[in-house]
This record gives sequence, C-alpha cells and structure tokens, in this order.
Amino acid sequence: MNEQSRDGATLVAVGLGGRLELSRNEIRIVKDGFWGYLVDAFWLGYGIMEKRIFLEQIAGVEIVKMLVMPNFIRFSYPGSPSLTGHYGEDALAENALIMNPLDNRKFYELKDRIHLYIERKAVSR
Repeated sequence: MNEQSRDGATLVAVGLGGRLELSRNEIRIVKDGFWGYLVDAFWLGYGIMEKRIFLEQIAGVEIVKMLVMPNFIRFSYPGSPSLTGHYGEDALAENALIMNPLDNRKFYELKDRIHLYIERKAVSR
C-alpha cells in the first residue's frame, strides 16, 4: 500500500479488521471488513466504525502484547475507555485496533511518530 494512499495519510498500518491512518494532525481508526461485521453481528465491541483523534488530544500510545492472542494498539486521550484487563473488551474498544499478527512494523513506526509528537509538544510548552 502506498504511504500516502488514503486522504493524505502519511502512514497506514493495516491490522485485523481495520487500519490506522496517520496524517499531519490526526490519527484515524477505521474498523471495517469481514472481521468488523463479525464483531458487530455478535455485539462484541466496535466492529464497524471510523474515529478521528487529533494528535494534540493524544496523551499516550501503547501496544498491549499477549502470549496467545494477537497484540493490539490503543490510544489514550481525554474521555477514552480505560483498560479493563479483559482482552476482548480492550482490543475491540473504540480507541484500539488488533494488530497484524505477521508484520507489526508499521504499528511500531506509528507509535514512535506519535511519541515523538508528544515529546515535542511537551518541550514547546
């Protein structure tokens, strides 16, 4: 996939049931596809949705690593759901996306870019 393929996104990370699109001033969580419809059909969480979060609102990004289940990435911002400790609830929340089980490089790059943005914002204050 081209680095700037969707709506001016500078980085796109594709996971299970969706993708993250990082642009200059926001992150876009897009949940769709077969996995998303399955999640919605069984009312397990947010399966089909699109959420935009301005980078200025993001307080943190973390990658939650699991032994058996796929890892997921989650974003913390004012009003975001807190971790519950239950994989299903946390991985399918509006502020999280299950990562690609085979290649996570784009997710780690996205996390690093957002952390760099947060650090620069803290220094400029």
